[in-house]
Amino acid sequence: MNRFLTQVLIGLMMLGCTGTDNPPDKIHVKRVLVIGNSITWHPPDAELGWSGDWGMAASSAEKDFFNLLRAKFQDKFGTVEMKGINVFPFESGFEEVSMEQEFEDINGFSPDILIIRLGENVPLERLEGYNFSVALRGFVDFIQGEKDAHVIITSTFWESKRMDDQLLHTANEGNWKYLPIGHLGASDIYMAKDVFENEFVGLHPNDTGMKEIAALIWGEVEKLIDQ
Repeated sequence: MNRFLTQVLIGLMMLGCTGTDNPPDKIHVKRVLVIGNSITWHPPDAELGWSGDWGMAASSAEKDFFNLLRAKFQDKFGTVEMKGINVFPFESGFEEVSMEQEFEDINGFSPDILIIRLGENVPLERLEGYNFSVALRGFVDFIQGEKDAHVIITSTFWESKRMDDQLLHTANEGNWKYLPIGHLGASDIYMAKDVFENEFVGLHPNDTGMKEIAALIWGEVEKLIDQ
Protein backbone atom coordinates (compact mmCIF):
# COMPACT_ATOMS: atom_id res chain seq x y z
CA MET A 1 0.00 0.00 0.00
CA ASN A 2 1.48 3.36 -1.00
CA ARG A 3 1.95 6.24 1.41
CA PHE A 4 -0.98 8.24 0.00
CA LEU A 5 -3.53 5.46 0.52
CA THR A 6 -2.18 4.82 4.01
CA GLN A 7 -2.67 8.48 4.97
CA VAL A 8 -6.22 8.45 3.57
CA LEU A 9 -7.15 5.37 5.58
CA ILE A 10 -5.67 6.80 8.77
CA GLY A 11 -7.60 10.02 8.19
CA LEU A 12 -10.88 8.15 7.74
CA MET A 13 -10.26 6.12 10.88
CA MET A 14 -9.60 9.27 12.89
CA LEU A 15 -12.72 10.92 11.48
CA GLY A 16 -14.81 7.92 12.48
CA CYS A 17 -13.47 8.13 16.02
CA THR A 18 -14.06 11.85 16.48
CA GLY A 19 -16.40 12.62 19.36
CA THR A 20 -16.78 9.08 20.63
CA ASP A 21 -15.76 10.20 24.11
CA ASN A 22 -18.51 12.83 24.17
CA PRO A 23 -21.48 11.64 22.10
CA PRO A 24 -24.06 14.31 21.32
CA ASP A 25 -27.41 14.36 23.10
CA LYS A 26 -30.15 12.52 21.29
CA ILE A 27 -32.27 15.66 21.34
CA HIS A 28 -31.65 19.26 22.26
CA VAL A 29 -34.32 20.66 24.53
CA LYS A 30 -35.46 24.27 24.17
CA ARG A 31 -39.11 24.01 25.21
CA VAL A 32 -40.79 21.87 27.85
CA LEU A 33 -44.45 21.83 28.83
CA VAL A 34 -45.97 20.12 31.85
CA ILE A 35 -49.76 19.77 31.89
CA GLY A 36 -51.27 18.69 35.17
CA ASN A 37 -53.52 19.68 38.03
CA SER A 38 -53.08 20.86 41.62
CA ILE A 39 -49.99 18.69 42.05
CA THR A 40 -48.40 20.77 39.29
CA TRP A 41 -49.74 24.15 40.45
CA HIS A 42 -52.52 25.49 42.64
CA PRO A 43 -53.15 29.16 43.52
CA PRO A 44 -53.69 30.26 47.14
CA ASP A 45 -57.01 29.16 48.64
CA ALA A 46 -57.82 30.36 52.16
CA GLU A 47 -60.76 27.98 52.48
CA LEU A 48 -58.42 25.05 52.06
CA GLY A 49 -55.74 26.53 54.29
CA TRP A 50 -53.41 26.63 51.29
CA SER A 51 -51.30 29.79 50.89
CA GLY A 52 -48.84 28.58 48.28
CA ASP A 53 -48.74 29.50 44.61
CA TRP A 54 -47.08 26.31 43.37
CA GLY A 55 -47.57 22.53 43.40
CA MET A 56 -49.99 21.78 46.24
CA ALA A 57 -48.49 20.59 49.56
CA ALA A 58 -44.86 21.33 48.68
CA SER A 59 -43.31 23.56 51.36
CA SER A 60 -42.05 26.07 48.78
CA ALA A 61 -42.08 26.64 45.03
CA GLU A 62 -38.54 25.33 44.69
CA LYS A 63 -39.60 21.98 46.15
CA ASP A 64 -42.54 21.10 43.94
CA PHE A 65 -41.88 18.59 41.19
CA PHE A 66 -42.26 21.12 38.37
CA ASN A 67 -39.57 23.45 39.70
CA LEU A 68 -37.29 20.55 40.59
CA LEU A 69 -37.55 19.44 36.97
CA ARG A 70 -36.98 23.00 35.76
CA ALA A 71 -33.70 23.10 37.70
CA LYS A 72 -32.58 19.82 36.14
CA PHE A 73 -33.40 20.98 32.60
CA GLN A 74 -31.55 24.25 33.16
CA ASP A 75 -28.51 22.44 34.55
CA LYS A 76 -28.45 20.22 31.47
CA PHE A 77 -29.35 22.67 28.70
CA GLY A 78 -28.98 26.19 30.10
CA THR A 79 -31.88 28.37 29.03
CA VAL A 80 -35.06 26.33 28.57
CA GLU A 81 -38.53 27.78 28.08
CA MET A 82 -40.61 25.76 30.50
CA LYS A 83 -44.29 26.04 31.41
CA GLY A 84 -46.39 24.23 33.98
CA ILE A 85 -50.17 24.45 33.47
CA ASN A 86 -53.07 23.33 35.66
CA VAL A 87 -55.53 21.84 33.16
CA PHE A 88 -58.33 21.03 35.60
CA PRO A 89 -60.98 22.30 33.11
CA PHE A 90 -59.85 19.59 30.68
CA GLU A 91 -59.81 16.86 33.33
CA SER A 92 -63.25 17.66 34.67
CA GLY A 93 -64.91 18.44 31.34
CA PHE A 94 -62.87 16.55 28.77
CA GLU A 95 -65.88 15.81 26.57
CA GLU A 96 -67.04 19.38 26.03
CA VAL A 97 -64.22 21.75 27.06
CA SER A 98 -63.30 24.45 24.53
CA MET A 99 -59.56 24.20 23.96
CA GLU A 100 -59.39 27.58 22.26
CA GLN A 101 -61.08 29.37 25.16
CA GLU A 102 -59.41 27.59 28.07
CA PHE A 103 -55.91 26.96 26.74
CA GLU A 104 -55.18 29.62 24.14
CA ASP A 105 -51.76 30.33 25.71
CA ILE A 106 -50.47 26.82 24.92
CA ASN A 107 -52.09 26.36 21.52
CA GLY A 108 -49.28 25.26 19.24
CA PHE A 109 -46.65 25.71 21.96
CA SER A 110 -44.69 22.94 20.20
CA PRO A 111 -42.62 21.65 23.13
CA ASP A 112 -39.64 19.40 22.56
CA ILE A 113 -40.77 17.41 25.60
CA LEU A 114 -44.34 17.23 26.88
CA ILE A 115 -44.91 15.84 30.37
CA ILE A 116 -48.47 14.79 31.21
CA ARG A 117 -49.16 14.45 34.96
CA LEU A 118 -52.91 14.37 35.50
CA GLY A 119 -56.04 12.22 35.77
CA GLU A 120 -57.10 12.54 39.40
CA ASN A 121 -59.96 14.97 38.67
CA VAL A 122 -61.58 13.06 35.82
CA PRO A 123 -65.17 11.99 36.71
CA LEU A 124 -64.96 8.20 36.58
CA GLU A 125 -68.69 7.89 35.89
CA ARG A 126 -68.13 9.67 32.56
CA LEU A 127 -65.58 7.17 31.31
CA GLU A 128 -66.88 5.01 28.49
CA GLY A 129 -64.68 2.92 26.27
CA TYR A 130 -61.54 4.96 25.82
CA ASN A 131 -63.24 8.35 25.51
CA PHE A 132 -60.79 10.13 27.78
CA SER A 133 -57.87 8.63 25.90
CA VAL A 134 -59.26 9.98 22.63
CA ALA A 135 -59.83 13.42 24.17
CA LEU A 136 -56.30 13.53 25.56
CA ARG A 137 -54.80 12.69 22.17
CA GLY A 138 -56.78 15.60 20.71
CA PHE A 139 -55.50 17.89 23.47
CA VAL A 140 -51.92 16.90 22.72
CA ASP A 141 -52.43 17.58 19.01
CA PHE A 142 -53.74 21.03 19.97
CA ILE A 143 -50.59 21.67 22.02
CA GLN A 144 -48.02 20.28 19.61
CA GLY A 145 -48.82 22.27 16.52
CA GLU A 146 -46.80 21.04 13.56
CA LYS A 147 -44.00 19.39 15.55
CA ASP A 148 -44.33 16.08 17.40
CA ALA A 149 -43.09 16.22 20.97
CA HIS A 150 -41.43 13.51 23.00
CA VAL A 151 -44.21 12.67 25.45
CA ILE A 152 -43.90 11.26 28.96
CA ILE A 153 -47.18 10.46 30.71
CA THR A 154 -47.51 9.29 34.30
CA SER A 155 -50.19 7.24 35.96
CA THR A 156 -52.34 8.82 38.64
CA PHE A 157 -50.70 9.64 41.96
CA TRP A 158 -53.59 8.08 43.90
CA GLU A 159 -53.85 4.84 41.99
CA SER A 160 -57.06 4.47 39.99
CA LYS A 161 -57.22 1.43 37.72
CA ARG A 162 -59.98 2.82 35.51
CA MET A 163 -58.16 6.09 35.00
CA ASP A 164 -54.76 4.50 34.62
CA ASP A 165 -56.17 2.20 31.92
CA GLN A 166 -57.17 5.31 29.97
CA LEU A 167 -53.72 6.87 30.42
CA LEU A 168 -51.90 3.68 29.45
CA HIS A 169 -54.10 3.29 26.38
CA THR A 170 -53.26 6.84 25.33
CA ALA A 171 -49.55 6.14 25.78
CA ASN A 172 -49.73 2.98 23.68
CA GLU A 173 -51.70 4.70 20.92
CA GLY A 174 -49.28 7.63 20.78
CA ASN A 175 -46.11 5.62 21.34
CA TRP A 176 -45.44 7.69 24.45
CA LYS A 177 -43.49 6.69 27.54
CA TYR A 178 -45.83 5.58 30.34
CA LEU A 179 -44.55 6.01 33.89
CA PRO A 180 -46.40 4.38 36.82
CA ILE A 181 -46.22 6.45 40.03
CA GLY A 182 -49.24 5.08 41.93
CA HIS A 183 -47.03 3.43 44.54
CA LEU A 184 -46.24 6.92 45.88
CA GLY A 185 -49.85 7.76 46.65
CA ALA A 186 -50.21 4.48 48.53
CA SER A 187 -47.71 5.54 51.22
CA ASP A 188 -48.05 8.25 53.85
CA ILE A 189 -44.30 8.85 53.52
CA TYR A 190 -44.96 10.74 50.30
CA MET A 191 -48.02 12.72 51.43
CA ALA A 192 -48.49 15.84 53.58
CA LYS A 193 -51.13 14.45 55.95
CA ASP A 194 -49.17 15.57 59.02
CA VAL A 195 -48.65 19.11 57.68
CA PHE A 196 -52.11 20.34 56.67
CA GLU A 197 -55.39 20.11 58.59
CA ASN A 198 -57.40 20.05 55.37
CA GLU A 199 -57.67 16.44 54.22
CA PHE A 200 -57.69 17.35 50.52
CA VAL A 201 -54.45 19.31 50.77
CA GLY A 202 -52.83 16.76 53.08
CA LEU A 203 -53.32 13.95 50.57
CA HIS A 204 -51.09 15.77 48.10
CA PRO A 205 -47.40 14.89 47.79
CA ASN A 206 -45.12 16.46 50.40
CA ASP A 207 -41.55 17.53 49.63
CA THR A 208 -40.42 13.91 49.62
CA GLY A 209 -43.23 12.93 47.27
CA MET A 210 -42.54 15.86 44.96
CA LYS A 211 -38.84 14.99 44.87
CA GLU A 212 -39.62 11.39 43.99
CA ILE A 213 -42.04 12.39 41.21
CA ALA A 214 -39.38 14.68 39.74
CA ALA A 215 -36.71 11.98 40.01
CA LEU A 216 -38.88 9.36 38.28
CA ILE A 217 -39.78 11.72 35.44
CA TRP A 218 -36.20 12.92 35.05
CA GLY A 219 -35.07 9.30 34.76
CA GLU A 220 -37.24 9.00 31.66
CA VAL A 221 -36.03 12.34 30.31
CA GLU A 222 -32.42 11.16 30.60
CA LYS A 223 -33.25 8.13 28.46
CA LEU A 224 -34.40 10.51 25.73
CA ILE A 225 -31.46 12.87 25.83
CA ASP A 226 -28.53 10.55 26.55
CA GLN A 227 -29.10 7.41 24.49
